[in-house]
Amino acid sequence: MAQKLYRIQNFLGLNQAIDEGSLDAAYSPDCANIDTSCGRLETAKGHTKAIAALIPGRDNFLSLYVGEIGTAMCYIAITRKYIYSYDMTNISWSTLYTFTAPLVQNRVDYINATCDGEDCLLIATGETQLLKCTGTACTAFGSEELGSNHLCNYVAMYQNRLFSGGESTAPTRLCYSQPCTLAGGIENWSESTESSELSGGYIDIGPTESDPICGIKALRNQLLIFKEKSLYRLIGDRPSNFTVERLCDLNSRVAHTAFVARGDGGFFMARDGLYVYNGVNAYRSNDADHIKKILGTVNTADCRAACTSNKLVFKLDGPLLRDYCVEYDINRGCYMLRTGFMADAFCEYKGEVYMINSNRYIYLYDNSDTYDGVPIEAYWKTPCTDLGDKGEIKGLVELYIRGESNTGSSICVETYSDGKQELYTVDGLDSPQVVKDVRLNGEGRTFAVRVSNLNGGHFSICAGLELLLSCRRRVN
Repeated sequence: MAQKLYRIQNFLGLNQAIDEGSLDAAYSPDCANIDTSCGRLETAKGHTKAIAALIPGRDNFLSLYVGEIGTAMCYIAITRKYIYSYDMTNISWSTLYTFTAPLVQNRVDYINATCDGEDCLLIATGETQLLKCTGTACTAFGSEELGSNHLCNYVAMYQNRLFSGGESTAPTRLCYSQPCTLAGGIENWSESTESSELSGGYIDIGPTESDPICGIKALRNQLLIFKEKSLYRLIGDRPSNFTVERLCDLNSRVAHTAFVARGDGGFFMARDGLYVYNGVNAYRSNDADHIKKILGTVNTADCRAACTSNKLVFKLDGPLLRDYCVEYDINRGCYMLRTGFMADAFCEYKGEVYMINSNRYIYLYDNSDTYDGVPIEAYWKTPCTDLGDKGEIKGLVELYIRGESNTGSSICVETYSDGKQELYTVDGLDSPQVVKDVRLNGEGRTFAVRVSNLNGGHFSICAGLELLLSCRRRVN
């Protein structure tokens, strides 16, 4: 009886692009809450409260801001009815602003800006006049006299001007202010008496109102304009040389919260997968199909995204009110599914990702071994394979792994031979320098292995997992 050694040299991530029988062993057709950033197989990190105080109210959160306003650190949470701010002195949350009527569109955008010499957060809802938030107060932005009392939904600062879009009465209109260096600054959207180059104004983007603006994002040298069916950009630094270019068609509406800027480009998640913007063109990522089964069951219309130094995080609305988070490793080009928690919104600040959800706390993402005390259920399943020989019967003899786990925690190993399941408990991995042998049973023409944690324990399995097989053929 011959023997074979099935070896997984390193671990990458989720891949649903092709049938798992053809899948490279470094990928998994089914995995969740795993970190493979070093080629290992590790339980992913969870989250802890960034602020111990509970946010009042019951509304779901539409947006979260964490960062400075001026020199003061601020935490701001926005719902359909209220804007909340964290009071650092009293160590509690207070209601900063109450909307006259609850928001219906449930879309909020914001940017840091300076108005009348004071730093603020400009908040756009599309249903109210823009708001200037200082962290301690919210007031109306602009005026009818200056032509800036618009009900716009999306805002961006580009070339020292405020740009806005998303008005229901002018869905293709991109408005811009006078330069922030002039009297009145970005609150003045009117014509200048000195020069047309200093005037505010607007540009209609695209030929038809059936393709409204649904997001604007400023990069260093251009302004991206997302529409429901297309993507445009504006280049130039003054009205006389503002140039609008159509970049590509889009297969679905891209949420303004789904775009993550990176350098002179960025990434965004659409219904048909991850897109890359390289500063000139937007194209569907070559590995977009790696999560095609997930994308087939979720809604990307309200996708929320954030970015750390090398990882993108996307929140997607799943079936039956279940949320999914998909992580994408930019450097290694691989995906991971994150489950077991809800996320209403994300925010990045100084390389850290913050999250808010219906528990009404702000959490620091990826910094704990639990989901704020709730165990993380992590698992990785290898592709079901016949090793390219469907007539050969493979007997599962032994599994060899190296790694480590929390003191007292165990690992569950499940094997599948022709679909028949065997279950084994591995009582701890002591050291990456020690090989652990797991005696196995079962045989069949196909096999797969599933590794998971028990009771939320943390484990780390070194690259180079091996499975010893005995191989024979039917004799009759």
